Amino acid sequence: LVETLVAVAPEIQASIAVETDGIGIAIANVLVALHGLSGISLRHSPPPWPTSIPADAPHLKAQMTPYQGDILNRILGEPSLCSELLRLSRRWQGMAVVHGDIRWENLLAAADGRATGVALLDWESAGLGLPEWDVGCAIAAYLGEWIFSTPAIGGRVLLSESGYVFETARRSVRQLWERYAQSSRGRTVTLLDAIQWAGVRLLAMTFERSRYEHISWPAVCCMQLGANCVTDPEQCEAALCEAA
Repeated sequence: LVETLVAVAPEIQASIAVETDGIGIAIANVLVALHGLSGISLRHSPPPWPTSIPADAPHLKAQMTPYQGDILNRILGEPSLCSELLRLSRRWQGMAVVHGDIRWENLLAAADGRATGVALLDWESAGLGLPEWDVGCAIAAYLGEWIFSTPAIGGRVLLSESGYVFETARRSVRQLWERYAQSSRGRTVTLLDAIQWAGVRLLAMTFERSRYEHISWPAVCCMQLGANCVTDPEQCEAALCEAA
């Protein structure tokens, strides 16, 4: 499996510049290759853990730090969000081979900056699942980079001072999705589905960033954006795909 995917990702190194044009296209190419694999015997991956929050909150909270428990309580206080998370959990099925943990730390990118290829690391979460989860995680990687590069001063998140401009993230997301949609002919993944799963990944990211400290203002923004993606993917699609 690893050899198959590395074959489509030449000239790679253990670093990635999110600002580089073409990285999104390279990620899409690798995901198309991965999701098109057949004849491979793998376990069925469980649904991404945030989708289990509505049904398994007490068990999850027992494993969390107090700071993460506060985030859990905020999510439980949003009935529409919990309803959608439960629905997503029930929709999960083993349709394709998925990596299961797409994030910057798990990518190898082209060394010359031309994004000639990307390969994936850390296959611990690989299995059979929904391909839109992988695509959503890639989208969330860009959005998370934008949010967490934004300074917060005096309780205000200064989006205008972000180290990673939203338009850059939006352009990369568009490139990623357009290539994936063009190359994965005959598959049933839609951008709305991918955006909802991006929201699930952003919720998980919020927990990861708040393990040992009170939730920061960027983390609050990450949680809210994740909730918006899950509950209103149409609005988020419009914001991501509107003309620059």
